[in-house]
Amino acid sequence: ARDVLTPEDAKQLLTDTTAELLALPPGRDSSLVRLNLAIHLIDTTLTPQSFSHPALSDAFIASLLAETVEAARILEDKTVESYALGYLGHLYEQRDRLVEALTATQQAITVGMERPTDSAYRWYWQLGRIFNRQNQPALAIGAYREAKQIIEGQQSSAALLNPSEQFSFQQEIEPVYRELASLLLSEADSLNAETKTIKNDETQNPEAQNIKEAQEVIASLQKAELINFFRADCIDSIPQPIGEIANSAQNTAIIHPVILDDRLEINVQIPNQSLRQQSVPVDKLELESLVQAFSQKVGSLRSDVQSSGGVGLVIRRETVNTKTQAELSSQLYDYLITPIKRFLVPEVDTLVFILDGSLRNIPLAALYND
Repeated sequence: ARDVLTPEDAKQLLTDTTAELLALPPGRDSSLVRLNLAIHLIDTTLTPQSFSHPALSDAFIASLLAETVEAARILEDKTVESYALGYLGHLYEQRDRLVEALTATQQAITVGMERPTDSAYRWYWQLGRIFNRQNQPALAIGAYREAKQIIEGQQSSAALLNPSEQFSFQQEIEPVYRELASLLLSEADSLNAETKTIKNDETQNPEAQNIKEAQEVIASLQKAELINFFRADCIDSIPQPIGEIANSAQNTAIIHPVILDDRLEINVQIPNQSLRQQSVPVDKLELESLVQAFSQKVGSLRSDVQSSGGVGLVIRRETVNTKTQAELSSQLYDYLITPIKRFLVPEVDTLVFILDGSLRNIPLAALYND
């Protein structure tokens, strides 16, 4: 049987560990131990109400990181100093101490410039989050752009194509792109409360440019996903703007939905017309749950068709599933098609979808309304 660590045992283990840590002689190794312990303590799931220990206090964690910073400065170790300052900023960010978080994060970036590391994007990402929470969207967007640029430079580096050195893409890379796209589109909301328009001329305003940049960010995310999957920069073509593609395809509407945390943004491009955008209020988790349920229903029906060997069984199973599947299909239709139907002029006879995230898993031909 597997041993279970009781709260009392855990407290004693933590006490012994911190005592041994504080007894370590000065040096890079002890600095790294302090840094790693602090990192784990920052994001611990334990709460003071259920598990109280001095080592879980913000003051103790901050002292570990401050000691690490001082030791790194004595050793002239810019890498460790930058990491410690960055995670000190992360601690303050988690605790809503945004002024202190901003100072520590900016210091981490400044120190890191003297010896760039793979973690540099983290601090720009963190800086963007802090600026966003301080209601400074322009500064936040600038920081996110820096983070994105660093990520893409790293992905083209042969050193980062080693699987053991890959970041956790969904947790540490994808959010940078999606949060940047969300900020850009939120800024563009000021152009119009419901629908944003991009004119096809040289006098585009900043809000309209944000919409185009958000599209490019999501396209870059899709490229980054492929590079991460194949562990190689397998795409060497130059992306073609959606507007150019639309203008070369007559009677065709290009529909580009973008999944964000709190909404679905749908861009619609029709040849020789302005780019249209519609926001659909739906939570990301709710949408992805709906997509998963619909995909499972369609997949279950497909399996029955392949294995039945006769029409009778297929009809009977279809009768059982039709109502639920129809409801799911109709709900997805209402999210993806209904909000943009007014943009689809009579001349449009072809719809081209550039799907994002989990939406790629659904057969669009199966969607219908009531």
